[in-house]
Amino acid sequence: MPSAAALMDTILEFVIDGIDRYSDDVAGKLDHIEERILADDVSEGRNMLGHIRRTTVRLHRQLVILRSLIQRFELDLSEMFALKLTTSKLRQRLDWLDIEVVSLRDRAQLLQEEITMKTAEQTNRNLQILAIVTTIFLPATLVAGIFGMNVMGLPFTQNPHGFFWSMVILVGSSVLVLWFLKRSGILDR
Repeated sequence: MPSAAALMDTILEFVIDGIDRYSDDVAGKLDHIEERILADDVSEGRNMLGHIRRTTVRLHRQLVILRSLIQRFELDLSEMFALKLTTSKLRQRLDWLDIEVVSLRDRAQLLQEEITMKTAEQTNRNLQILAIVTTIFLPATLVAGIFGMNVMGLPFTQNPHGFFWSMVILVGSSVLVLWFLKRSGILDR
């Protein structure tokens, strides 16, 4: 290197190029995750998005420190050491890179929120199905519980077709509840 300023410029260029390549890689990963989310596959994206958000936060902090150091160097030390750095060009690249890293962080956060929303929707659908199935079988469970008691005076205990009539009551009560759910529109949702 011809001078200390050229060495410092080269080092900073390598650092900035490395962060730029890394941010391009992160953008590609976010594109892939977004495609998976749009295809309703949220299985692999959650962990990767958390890692991306942590990394972009760290990069943003490092870029803020680097920008501050360049600005401080430009104001304080360049005259003392008579170094002529291309600080305005470096500051512009750092500003642009910082904006890109912040936008990647925000994009990762939005994708993470979308995954959370899709997961909550799926959980709500599953809970609704579970509630409907539970509601359909609740009367049958009640009737079966009543006929399972060993007390005197239960209907159909002396009837040779008692089991058949008990099953008719069980199935009939479930069908009645199912009809009520369909009529009220709960099953159509």
